[in-house]
Amino acid sequence: MKRLLSILLCITLIFSLCTVPADAKSKKKKDNKKKTEKITKKNISVTTTKLADGILVTMKNKNKSDVRFVITLDYKAVNGDIVKTEDYEIQCLPKNKTAAYFFLAPLDDRGEYMSYDFFDYTVSGLKNSSEKSLANSLTILETIEPSKLILKCANTAPSSINLIKLCIVMYDASGNVIQVVNKTIGEIGSSEVKSFEIDYGGKATPASIKIYKNDVI
Repeated sequence: MKRLLSILLCITLIFSLCTVPADAKSKKKKDNKKKTEKITKKNISVTTTKLADGILVTMKNKNKSDVRFVITLDYKAVNGDIVKTEDYEIQCLPKNKTAAYFFLAPLDDRGEYMSYDFFDYTVSGLKNSSEKSLANSLTILETIEPSKLILKCANTAPSSINLIKLCIVMYDASGNVIQVVNKTIGEIGSSEVKSFEIDYGGKATPASIKIYKNDVI
């Protein structure tokens, strides 16, 4: 009888060790799901706005991780020939964030904008970013003056920001885009403030602006 009880106890112990709790199974299943989630181009939402002097492209990252990629824009003639091609690389676009870039229209030999009939874009080189975005540590104060825009960039991070790529979109009182400027800024040290001006170049004074922090790393 004692021997039988010992055998039953051993079987019970082995069964309890082999049984995985339901919550543990659920956690393992979720972990496996996270590992299998892949970044895809379809999760980069692209919107284009055609202006007189170029194309404004906005890109939202709907993937569940920070990504880097290259967006290429082709200006095409009516026969399909490519008039101009330009690439722009985003090194770190955080999840659920939006970047923007203004692709200037092609210029002729006299420096005037050429006519084009179509344009197309492609997203390539999409992968997880190895960079860490410091966009939340960059504070930008704006002052809209009649002839120029003044921006003050302050780094609130405990370390330097090595690269800042901005896209400044200017709007009139009705919300129409009247001008777009791409701006790249070099290193800004911790607690440092850098100021710069953007001349409107004869265009109307904006009623409002929107600043996209494309890369802050």
